[in-house]
Amino acid sequence: MSDRELCYKLEREIPIVNGNTSAISNNLSVSFSANANLTCAVVANKNQAHTVSWDDKFEWMVHNIVPAKDLNTGKSNKKVEVMQVKFCSLKSRTTPVLVICTVAGASNFSLIFHRPDMEYSHNYNDVLAVSSRRKNQYFLFYSNKMILQKKLFNCIALWKYTKGVACIEDEIFIGCHAGTIFRLSIKNDTAKLTGSWDEYNKEPVVDMVTFRNWLVVANMKGDLLVFDSELHCLKNIYTGLSINCIISVNNWLACGTIIGQVVLYDIEKEAMLAEINAHSQPITDLDYTAGESLILSTSEDSFVRVWRLENSTTPKISCCFSTSVENVPIAGGCFTDAQGSSFLLSGYDYSVMFYFRLTQ
Repeated sequence: MSDRELCYKLEREIPIVNGNTSAISNNLSVSFSANANLTCAVVANKNQAHTVSWDDKFEWMVHNIVPAKDLNTGKSNKKVEVMQVKFCSLKSRTTPVLVICTVAGASNFSLIFHRPDMEYSHNYNDVLAVSSRRKNQYFLFYSNKMILQKKLFNCIALWKYTKGVACIEDEIFIGCHAGTIFRLSIKNDTAKLTGSWDEYNKEPVVDMVTFRNWLVVANMKGDLLVFDSELHCLKNIYTGLSINCIISVNNWLACGTIIGQVVLYDIEKEAMLAEINAHSQPITDLDYTAGESLILSTSEDSFVRVWRLENSTTPKISCCFSTSVENVPIAGGCFTDAQGSSFLLSGYDYSVMFYFRLTQ
């Protein structure tokens, strides 16, 4: 443990309505607005996304369910399995965009929050979605029912799943099983599919993150591909790691691996800087808060750990908090504010999320 230990306590369990969390890693995302005094979390819940929002004193809490549907032509909007959920903060928007990745494509949802107290809603009538079928790619706009279907260009194959989400300014990037990266440009409440790229990567995408003004994509082979905003490949770094998730940490990139390691890379120098044996089983999620330079790691071993990162030429990392949620393989974990004063956890096939708050 670090000399500057932190003490987080389990303050409450937040219920998930009508289901349990999905048995997939990186299945949780959190968005926080200090001005609105509002925290919103979303967790993958089999064939739907479950959102829950609350104020800082937990005087009120609102739950919503967003069903995941197959938007491909002729599929009759049947329910499909969710692979990842992610809040994206865009430059031109005051509220985040919710991206739901499924085995049949990906959907973007505009969220609208109304305060004070219980006056609150999600703008689920405006659903921006991208779908595909074997021969043609379609952009679909829904407002309760489909009102526009416009053919854009030929598509390489039917998506088997989408996973990996990141944003740069007003563009959202989404990965898929074939290694293809899709780019959506968001303006107001409209979305435009502006391209897809598959020439640089043929391996399944496991995660992606914005690093400075670059896009870093991790694939199942262990490559870290670095792109600019126009998706020109700048670097292809082979790590030799079985990567499960990645996050941007100061000037470095942190990778969580299947064997329980947290590995820090210098992207510019293409060099490994630090390697931590953080957990005994696969790391399922990582998060970082720049305010206090803290890294959160979660694992199937039921442990959550918080690491303090000392800013220097080479990273110095020490564990300042560790605890176990007994008999719960942890699937996702996120800090709920920029100071790292609390964090939220999700467990495999559990009907609650676990909220921890800093007590000192």
